[in-house]
Amino acid sequence: MPCCASITENPADEFCTDPVCAAACDRPALCGRRPEISAIKVVAPSVLEKVVDMAMQIHGGAGVSRDTPLTAFFAQARSLRLADGPDEVHKGMIAKLELAKRGYRSSRKN
Repeated sequence: MPCCASITENPADEFCTDPVCAAACDRPALCGRRPEISAIKVVAPSVLEKVVDMAMQIHGGAGVSRDTPLTAFFAQARSLRLADGPDEVHKGMIAKLELAKRGYRSSRKN
C-alpha cells in the first residue's frame, strides 16, 4: 500500500473530523457537547502524533535528523497530548458524562 493511502484511509481521520465539525457548527451550545469535545481532545493530538510518526518513517534517517522539521513537529505533537490534560482525564470525563446521561450517578462525594 502506498504511504499516501495509509494516511488518507485512516479510520481515525473520520472519527476526528466528525466531532470537530459537529462541535464547531454548534458553538453557542458547546456546553452540551462536552463528551464530543473531550473525545476531540483525545483523538486529534494522537492522530497528529501518528501522522508525524508516519512521515518520520517515510523519510528514514532524515526524518529523525535536524535536516527536516519533523523532529520539532513530533515534540510539539507529543506535548500537545499533555497540554490540555492527559488522555486518561478526558476518557474519564467522557465515561462520567455518558453514564450520567443514562441515569447512573456517582455515590462518591467530590
